[in-house]
Amino acid sequence: MGKCVAVLYSGQYYGVFNFDEYSFILMNLDITSKKRLKKKIRDWNRDPP
Repeated sequence: MGKCVAVLYSGQYYGVFNFDEYSFILMNLDITSKKRLKKKIRDWNRDPP
């Protein structure tokens, strides 16, 4: 694992991804999933969890 990683949590589960791997996953999401993710990011930026 490199220096730059993304650690993602969902409930009791987590994943550690290097940024290239994570970027590839995001680029390959279907349209509906991308829209949901964009909405969550906008909401988090307005009112962080």
